[in-house]
Amino acid sequence: MMRTGPLWRILKQNLRRNIRTLILSSFGIAVGIAAFVFFWGLSAGVSAVVLHDIFPIDRIEVIAPKTSITGLTTSLDDALVQKIVARPEVKTAYPKLKMAFPAKGGGRLLGNDLAFEVGGFCDGIDPTLLAGDPGAAEFKDWEEVDKGKMTSCATQPCANPDYFCAAADRMCHHRVPVLVSRTVVEIYNGSFAPAHGMPKIGSMQETALLSAARNLRAVIVLGESFIAGTAANLKHAPELWEAVLVGISTKAMPIGMTVPIGYLRRWNGAFVGPAAARSYSSILVDLKDRSQISTFLPWLRQQGLDQEESQAERISLVITIVTALFVFIAFTIMFISAVNISHTFFMMVSERRRELGLMRALGASRADVWKLVVGEAAVIGLVAGAFGVIAALLLAHGIDSFSASRLPDYPFKPHTYFAFSPALIAAAIGFAVLFCVVGASLPARKAARTDPAAALAG
Repeated sequence: MMRTGPLWRILKQNLRRNIRTLILSSFGIAVGIAAFVFFWGLSAGVSAVVLHDIFPIDRIEVIAPKTSITGLTTSLDDALVQKIVARPEVKTAYPKLKMAFPAKGGGRLLGNDLAFEVGGFCDGIDPTLLAGDPGAAEFKDWEEVDKGKMTSCATQPCANPDYFCAAADRMCHHRVPVLVSRTVVEIYNGSFAPAHGMPKIGSMQETALLSAARNLRAVIVLGESFIAGTAANLKHAPELWEAVLVGISTKAMPIGMTVPIGYLRRWNGAFVGPAAARSYSSILVDLKDRSQISTFLPWLRQQGLDQEESQAERISLVITIVTALFVFIAFTIMFISAVNISHTFFMMVSERRRELGLMRALGASRADVWKLVVGEAAVIGLVAGAFGVIAALLLAHGIDSFSASRLPDYPFKPHTYFAFSPALIAAAIGFAVLFCVVGASLPARKAARTDPAAALAG
């Protein structure tokens, strides 16, 4: 049995002697590893943006069934919210109440006049669910907070700039706090701002915008619409409310605005009727882990409830299929390379038959010869894997640089399209070593079985 030191010296000599042949045979391994790391990193990066920022896959929107055999539907109320929250899979759940009547809005943004439809693009959530998020301190049902403490503005204007004088009762009301989603900001940056020559809103501008929003006068006219004929048959005369943007939140309506749910309860009740104020339009459920969706959804259907069609699941499936396809191609390249490495080592073992026989005659065991050949293959795999990883990282960096400098901004444009974890790098190099060792295992076995006498006699 040879000691490790001499065995390692022989291994290095053999690698230097056959360096050109080994580089050519390991080229396919490097290409396969580069493809594996590149496409897996691309999948992880795209998934992080699409399934976290745009379509959170660990968030489910619970709705009442669209159809029912019995004609009965489950009411989405506070009792159901508490029942859902009690489930072990659920991290939190918050009800949503959509505006059930026409409304329109207007105001100024960055020095430009804006007019927009509010009816159909406004919902309400419980303010407590914004705890810890930007704007949480201002996102309150101020009508309840100020109940019994409102001052009259019949003879003089409201002293507090956060309040406005309502024409309906000539009392000072706090402006309605409004949230918008990151999607709205991205759509504005990617489409609206370039088309109208308006400045884009970056991370620094967001802070300035929210600070300046306290001094902006945005108006919501309840019971009126830019669409002719849609505001008929309402139970209440139009009302004008002032609003203020207080935050950009993931809990806001994707396209539109979100206000504290108390406002919509009162507004829906006044303009449509009590039924529109009692029953929620949906319940957003955040799961503790996306893997728990498989146990939560069957329970949901047992309760007579349904899930809003999820774009996240479809996109996740597409990403998984595409990733699996490219990973399969990468592993196919590595398998073919392993066959090529096996062929190369068979040739090398045949050429070194006398040398191996001499080693055996001088006391080297079969295990020593096997370790020598497999060790050479492992070193080749390590080097080829490292080169493959470096190639993938360089290509990814090039694509990110091209995107940052050459591609125009678009909604949810990421800083990087890739996510390379240490586990991915380690797995890639491990696969490279594994395929090389597997490819060299049969030649190593043949070399270990070399008969010293026959080899030297030949």
